[in-house]
Amino acid sequence: MRTRLHRLALALVLTAVLLNATVAGLSHASAEPSPVEVDIFTQKEPYGGRGAGKRSDAFGPDDSVVLYALVEYNDAPIDGIVVAFNVQVPSGAHFTMSARTDSSGFQGSPSIRSSWR
Repeated sequence: MRTRLHRLALALVLTAVLLNATVAGLSHASAEPSPVEVDIFTQKEPYGGRGAGKRSDAFGPDDSVVLYALVEYNDAPIDGIVVAFNVQVPSGAHFTMSARTDSSGFQGSPSIRSSWR
């Protein structure tokens, strides 16, 4: 059971890291830099993955994971953009959460908690 929880926690962290890497990779795909930037990170401090190419620290069983997104256009936050997170667990099940950014460009998702049970 403990191994299953470790896999779930690892899957959540890897999803956040892969989302961050995917978005970072998209901005470098064209010859001209994109004016839109999306940074995906967690509440972990000091290593929450905030900033281009940064990764979040691992989460343990029973840890609450909160995913955040910062959306900017030409380094200015964008209000009202819908950001969605697709989370897949080791069993293959997945779910999507979405919300709109606020005036500071931030969007936070509901927290995700793995369970020992």
